[in-house]
Amino acid sequence: METSPNDLVVIDFDDVLIDCYKSLLLASIRTTEIYLTKVLGVQGPDKGLLSPKEVEQFANAYGFKVGHDLAYVLLLYFLSILDEEYSPDEFDALDPKAVIETIRTQRPIRETTADLKKRKRLSDLGKVLRVRGGGMHALNKLTDLKNRFLAFNEGHITMDNYLDRVFEEVYLGEELFQTEYGQARMFSRDTGTIHMEEPRFTIDQFNRLRRRVRLATVTKRTQARTMYLLNLLGLADYFSAVVSSENTFHNAADTEYNVDMLGVADTKVRNFVAELVSAIERMSADQQWLAESRIIYVGDTSDPAKDLSMIKDRYRLTVIGFSLDRRKRQALKDGGADAVAFDANQVVRLLTEREQRHRDRRRRR
Repeated sequence: METSPNDLVVIDFDDVLIDCYKSLLLASIRTTEIYLTKVLGVQGPDKGLLSPKEVEQFANAYGFKVGHDLAYVLLLYFLSILDEEYSPDEFDALDPKAVIETIRTQRPIRETTADLKKRKRLSDLGKVLRVRGGGMHALNKLTDLKNRFLAFNEGHITMDNYLDRVFEEVYLGEELFQTEYGQARMFSRDTGTIHMEEPRFTIDQFNRLRRRVRLATVTKRTQARTMYLLNLLGLADYFSAVVSSENTFHNAADTEYNVDMLGVADTKVRNFVAELVSAIERMSADQQWLAESRIIYVGDTSDPAKDLSMIKDRYRLTVIGFSLDRRKRQALKDGGADAVAFDANQVVRLLTEREQRHRDRRRRR
């Protein structure tokens, strides 16, 4: 796949560019620990209840993605193994804040985090979930889980959605949480786990790509957290366009965060095609369009939500399907991929083939 400096390459931020697995895994764990101790008042240290290894094994075995869903199922598990069974009927007239205050002051949880750590057997819940097919679909069927109603996860996070609030506080950290929500954190004091995220490409690879093509990225994240991370990693200047799920144009070199342009990511339905078109138009707006220029998208084409058929012909779009799972090869092709890659090195090779062949010829001389 030969490329030229006039070609435009849109690399999917979430699928390809950033490895967020460790940050979301730890955020899932810390959310569970902090919810139990800081929200519900369980006594004992708010760290050490769960290990990354056991949680990773649980998630893989029973069909949960790291992030909010994993934090939710972990919290439900610990609520279900409490000796005390709280009835939603006795708190029927109270809002979540009042329920939490009543439990903390009048009917406190007797177990400590040390007790819960000794008692835990995640596989007990896992086996029940497996019989029902695993994952969130199975979890949603378990409506009779003891104390389930105490995992408050509905509504806006600045009001009654305690689970999502704790998760966002843990994941974003103080500065970015304040930027996104206009409030200080209430429960977490740790550095945001977003700081654990890393690019899948090395700086040398970014430099090679920038010599060959113009780069852009699209993402389901908000603009603020996308730019925060790009600047944190020193990558903002590599991208001519950054288009978030808010579908706003933003100069990647601009480090100012405008609260007015922020939103709550989960309140909107993502329009992936609109994001991709926005990135393409943003990159091509400041240069004369050349007939020989090519548009290349790199991302997980196995996702049914990414229907590229509407714009593939319009922009003569070349698609590189990307996944860390080699079993997705056919699914990537079925989703419109002209070529497939399973790691960052393969992506770079596909985008710099002509440069590599030129180096090989020089070495042979």
